[in-house]
Amino acid sequence: MRITLSLMISNIIIFIVQLVYLPFTRLFALVPALALKGAFWQFITYMFLHGDLLHLLINMMGLLIFGAVVERTLGEERFIMLYFLSGIGSALFHIMLTGVSDVSLLGASGAVFGVLTAFAFLYPDIKLIVIPIPYPISAKYVVLGFVLFSLFMGFTNVFGDNIAYFGHVGGVITGLIVMLYWKKRDKKSSDEFDFPSTYEYFWE
Repeated sequence: MRITLSLMISNIIIFIVQLVYLPFTRLFALVPALALKGAFWQFITYMFLHGDLLHLLINMMGLLIFGAVVERTLGEERFIMLYFLSGIGSALFHIMLTGVSDVSLLGASGAVFGVLTAFAFLYPDIKLIVIPIPYPISAKYVVLGFVLFSLFMGFTNVFGDNIAYFGHVGGVITGLIVMLYWKKRDKKSSDEFDFPSTYEYFWE
C-alpha cells in the first residue's frame, strides 16, 4: 500500500500548507473557466486540496480502507493510473453538468470514488457497513446507492450545500470505464490479468 500511503501523506501535508498559506488554495484549486483555457495542471492539483478537516478525514478514510485493497490487487502502476484518471474524469463530468464557471472545485472525492468503484468491481459481493444503515450491503449496491443519491442531490440540491455531487458520479463512471477497459484488454492479452472472484485480503 505504498502508493496509498504516499497519496494520504501528500494530501495531509498539502492541507497543512493550505492552513499556513491561504492563497495556496486559490492558486491550485480547479477553476473551470481557467483550467479549460490553459491551466490544465488544476485537473491534478485540485485533488490534493480540501475545504476543511472533515472533508480531508472522510476522503483519507475512504482512500485507506479501499485503496490498500485495490492497490494490492491491481498493482502500483494501475492503481495510480486509476486514481488520477478518476479524479480527472470527476472534474470533467462536474464541468459538463454544471457548466464552465469561476467557482472553484477541490477535493479527492472523485478519485476516491473511482477507487471505491474499482473495489466493488473486483469484489462486488463483499458486505460493507454504511453509516447510519445498520446492516451490511454488498459493495456493488453501495456504489449504486452513492450514484443514485449523488444524482438526486446534484439535480435537487435540497440541502443547499456546496458539495460537488456530480463529481462523485464522474469518479464512479471513470473508475468503471477504466476497470472495464483493463478487463477487456487483459482477456485479449497472453499475459492475462486475473481479476479475482473472491475477497481474501483481510483473512491472510
